[in-house]
Amino acid sequence: MTGFLMSEKLSNLLRCGFEDITHSVRTRDMWFYLGRQDIKMKYRRSVLGPWWYTLSTGILVLTLGLLWSQVFNQPIGYYMSYFAAGIVTWTFISGFITESATSITQFEGFIKQQYTHFFQFVLRIYIRHLLILAHNFLVVAIVFLFAGPGFSFEALAAIPGLAILSLLMLMIGTPVAIFCTRFRDMPQIINNLLQVIFYLTPIIWEAKQIGRFQFVSDWNPFHAMVSIIRKPLLGELPAAWDFLMIFILIAICTLATAWLLGKYRRRIAYWL
Repeated sequence: MTGFLMSEKLSNLLRCGFEDITHSVRTRDMWFYLGRQDIKMKYRRSVLGPWWYTLSTGILVLTLGLLWSQVFNQPIGYYMSYFAAGIVTWTFISGFITESATSITQFEGFIKQQYTHFFQFVLRIYIRHLLILAHNFLVVAIVFLFAGPGFSFEALAAIPGLAILSLLMLMIGTPVAIFCTRFRDMPQIINNLLQVIFYLTPIIWEAKQIGRFQFVSDWNPFHAMVSIIRKPLLGELPAAWDFLMIFILIAICTLATAWLLGKYRRRIAYWL
């Protein structure tokens, strides 16, 4: 009897969580518009506007790409393509996770005034970083066309790869947002962890360069996230292990998101 009641309670929590998600997705006109407005407001009266993202990423890829290609004794064209695709994808991942940490607290005034669905704030952050990714991808295109191998047919696989990565990011973003709202030291912890993960993930370096320690990258989920975008752009198909790891993470994070929203959505406003 106790097990049945616990199972019923869990199913109710998950149902409430999924209702929050589905209702938020249906209000796409609102969060899509607000995500775009956030970018516009940030660069209001700026000459280049959001193209500053493109310029800063281009300078980073050019300077560090030339430097590290010599350090690792790699062909400049290949390494710059490898680095450009990796750093742009990483910027999308790390930027979204970092800002997800404050995706609830930065809208404190709105949340205190009325009942709302919290998943829509994560969607709003997602649109911001998807637009930034679109601007930064121009750097990848220029590098591939003028310094790298160009785009092959396999590059089309990056499109479903981005869709899968986006789903995972949304499912990661909500638990991050809730935990960081409850525990205010978490954003700083996440920022520091992401800095460490950056150096543990093959973005600047290649997995084959660490020899018998390659398991560090093989079991690194962030490597899988980057690979499903970068490998197709480089003319390779991602490994089945990369997709398996990501789909397992999506399943776990989706259940965690639904459970957290179902259990804590009525308490979040009191944490602000």
